[in-house]
Amino acid sequence: LEEDNNEFDLEVGVPLERMVIGDERVIASSIPEGSYVRAIHKFYPDRLRDSVLEVEKWALKEGLSFDKRFEGDTEIWNGRFEQYLTDPETEPDLTKWEIEISFLILRDEIA
Repeated sequence: LEEDNNEFDLEVGVPLERMVIGDERVIASSIPEGSYVRAIHKFYPDRLRDSVLEVEKWALKEGLSFDKRFEGDTEIWNGRFEQYLTDPETEPDLTKWEIEISFLILRDEIA
């Protein structure tokens, strides 16, 4: 839950109507099934980290763990997503943007 300025790898996804085959540039995959904690961030996108930290604090208080693992010092999330709900072409005011954040919960913690 502590703030850091570490670098990270990021995958960008585009929803499609049907599955496609990947190539050397594109990886075809799907969103993992399961239960997710979801929240809507409303404000500047560069303040998204504040909302993410609040969701992590809430989950800790509720006794929930997110589906992630470590490979050495590398933290790998199995289901952590941001979906931009606001179209910047129709809403240029960043204070009105909405971004849905979703975190996959460990399966053994789902009631």
